[in-house]
Amino acid sequence: MNVADIVKYVAGSVAITLVIVAASLWGITQQHNDDEDVIVETDSKFISLPMSLPSTLHIPKLGLTAPFAEPIGLLPSGELSVPLQSDTVAYYQHAPTPGEIGPAIIVGHTYDQFQPAAFAAIVQLDKGDTLSVSRSDGVEALFAVTEVSRNIVEEFSTEAVYGELPYAGIRLLACGDVEGRESVPCVIDSIVFGQLIATSSVR
Repeated sequence: MNVADIVKYVAGSVAITLVIVAASLWGITQQHNDDEDVIVETDSKFISLPMSLPSTLHIPKLGLTAPFAEPIGLLPSGELSVPLQSDTVAYYQHAPTPGEIGPAIIVGHTYDQFQPAAFAAIVQLDKGDTLSVSRSDGVEALFAVTEVSRNIVEEFSTEAVYGELPYAGIRLLACGDVEGRESVPCVIDSIVFGQLIATSSVR
């Protein structure tokens, strides 16, 4: 093989390599364009944390920082209870804690005649927005909103909210037309669904 042939061979190899690389990059870009409104990466389904009670909920888009009240449970009727104070949120104690595998259930009010309720503006969230939960172990769990269901009083799905998940999820349940009173059930009118996408230490 003479020098001219070698040059042609190398040039051809480089061209083929560039075509392959360009095709690969186009494929990645095309996939990104098709899913540009989805910020949750596939790998995020494998992120999870051990059990730890939540302390504060942060929703930057709404300018919300709400402390967690005592964990809540079910009323004798089997219905979900609510936090007594409308400017706080509460964690449902029979669900995973935020960051654990499964659906963490966070409950808050949308209405209070005397002061802004924690979840008054929760329906303004959109797919791709983020929220975070500070946990008692010093870890911050960051979630991305994957779905917002508004005005679902007549279309509530128990399985969609409480059903098992293969990843760390979160559900924000907005209780409408209920002031903070003991033994009053949560009348859910909106739900925000989310998925854990990152964690960080705040210590």
